[in-house]
Amino acid sequence: MPQPGRTDSGGRLCDMSLDASALLKHAAKAELRESEKILFGPQVFSTLDTLLLDIHAMLQPRPIDYEHRRLLIEEFNRMAVDRFGNNDGFPTVEAFGSFVMDLFTSSSDLDLSVNFSNDMNNFPRNEKISALGKLSKVLYGHQRKGYVTRVLPIMGARVPVLKVVDCRTGVECDISVENKDGISRSLIFRFVSSIDERFRILCYLMKAWAKAHDINSSKDHTMNSLSIIALVAFHLQTRNPPILPPFCALFKDGTDMLSIEQKVAGFKNFGLRNQESVAELFVSLLSKLSSVERLWEHGLCASTCEGSWICKKTWASGVGNMTVEDFLDQSENFARSVGEAGMQKIYRCIHVDDLNAPRKEGVHNEVVRHKRRYPFHDAGTSVKPTASKRPRPGLNFWPPHPALTAYHRPFASFGAGYGLSPPLQHPFAASQRGNSKFKRLIISSESDGLRCFRGTLK
Repeated sequence: MPQPGRTDSGGRLCDMSLDASALLKHAAKAELRESEKILFGPQVFSTLDTLLLDIHAMLQPRPIDYEHRRLLIEEFNRMAVDRFGNNDGFPTVEAFGSFVMDLFTSSSDLDLSVNFSNDMNNFPRNEKISALGKLSKVLYGHQRKGYVTRVLPIMGARVPVLKVVDCRTGVECDISVENKDGISRSLIFRFVSSIDERFRILCYLMKAWAKAHDINSSKDHTMNSLSIIALVAFHLQTRNPPILPPFCALFKDGTDMLSIEQKVAGFKNFGLRNQESVAELFVSLLSKLSSVERLWEHGLCASTCEGSWICKKTWASGVGNMTVEDFLDQSENFARSVGEAGMQKIYRCIHVDDLNAPRKEGVHNEVVRHKRRYPFHDAGTSVKPTASKRPRPGLNFWPPHPALTAYHRPFASFGAGYGLSPPLQHPFAASQRGNSKFKRLIISSESDGLRCFRGTLK
């Protein structure tokens, strides 16, 4: 009979009530046991690394994508002032999310927050709804003129939001009010990405992997992008040697953005001693998540603040749910949207038992052909913004447009957006962007443009 707190011969947890110490020890052993199942040789890792870096290069936004978003921010700022008036420089419309983190693609939504002050205190929910209601009336007017489409207020959401799609650029905007939490977390992740380039690359790849497997949607009770990015940061914090520091080290001088940015500057090249490739980190992250599948329900929590697993049994997160601590508010869970069915779907994609290459060092063509399909073999995701697995009905990215107005003036080319320069490419990834030999490995040409993640090595 299994003893309390022990595992059976298959490594499964036998006792449903582990104390924190036993839980963390079990997590460490489970991760080690799972990592031993990965039998990739250097050649396969090298092949996979080439593939992943090429995919990362193709996912990068173009200068025009920065430009479109910057101009939309300017337009929404004018719209907010026209509607609410100018009160000592407010309201202002600020971007957050993937654009500010510099983790967006051509097809990414643009998250915007309408801010009426610099006050960090909670803004009443009814006032948020009222402000969005007033903006929606303005946008309905623009929709009738053909400038925007799909205006949709969602006032019952946890964070009330107003959705709209700009007809000229095809960019979908999600507008909220006083979303200071979203802005601050986005800026922190952007600062952290300057510590080690592998963080940004891996975030792009994990988001693409999740989208390819249809598990990157909070409304479908799977992982939201913030939880994916936090898990990537957590993984890099827990490597040996670590690649990123625990976030608590960034907050020692305070949690204001200037203090954090200055603190981050002192951690540049923090992970230099760790020489793991992007492919090794990608596979080991999936392995880490696979190893703790049955431990979340016992209170296991990924803490980027501590840079380690912790136990949070006090959270009523539900059996089977994932727990990823919010580093600025430890009472919150970035993965709170993950439901039990969503968790099962996530783990059908995470399991890495089929990753193993033959034990021999020689990599046969059939093996490499299989590896070229992994990890995006089920994907319909495209590097072209207009091509997607499940296109949104009625969304036309470049429709006939009425005469130019103040709302849509000609776009000037300046090659950067929101004060940001297009990011530097990983040297190898950048060099392969136009390399037809490598593109043939992972891309097939279809009528709707280049589509990635389906190709095989031929």
